[in-house]
Amino acid sequence: MFTEKERKVKELIDLHLEKVENCLSCFKSCVEASFKKNLEAAEQIHENCDYAESEADIIRRKIADSLYSGAFLPLARKDIYMLSEAIDEIANSAERASDTVVFQQPDIPSQYMKAFFEIIEKTLSMFTSFREAVAKFMPDETFHDYDHLPFIRQRISAVIDMESEIDQKEEALIRDIFSSDLPLAQKMQLETFLRRTTSISDEIEDAADRLNVLLIGEKI
Repeated sequence: MFTEKERKVKELIDLHLEKVENCLSCFKSCVEASFKKNLEAAEQIHENCDYAESEADIIRRKIADSLYSGAFLPLARKDIYMLSEAIDEIANSAERASDTVVFQQPDIPSQYMKAFFEIIEKTLSMFTSFREAVAKFMPDETFHDYDHLPFIRQRISAVIDMESEIDQKEEALIRDIFSSDLPLAQKMQLETFLRRTTSISDEIEDAADRLNVLLIGEKI
């Protein structure tokens, strides 16, 4: 059974995931506004993304404080903290990608917009699967509930599969961009924006890997 301190950590992790998801949603909305050439709306949404990232960072610190106060067994504390750090990096990547949208204002030709949106939508689906996995996991209890373990592992596997799909889409899009007749400077700007966008899925995969470490620790 959870102690009060452990329950508080679980609640903070759930809240942390909610704030990170807000950051991802803001990034998507910021891109949509930018593609519609509504720069004023993009600026406002970007501010919301910054705020959501700041909120996520505050919650990460609260998780660390709760772990320091003695929540969970010592062997699990480090891995739980590393998981919270990995989750926070997702928000950081979304904020950096949002910065690129607003500060650089990349000129995305219409023929590439669909591919960018597909990558962003797949990234949000990745995070949904990851969040569902985390929601079912807590040290000392997961392996006493045999319905949870297969579900968590399936969601982690889904995250890995979707990240691989995004990598393939990224490679295909880069090939298309650099084989086009666009000016080199625009090609480079598009590549920068694309790399910033796909870095979010990289961070989600890293967070899923951290969760897998916790699963292995519980198994041991």
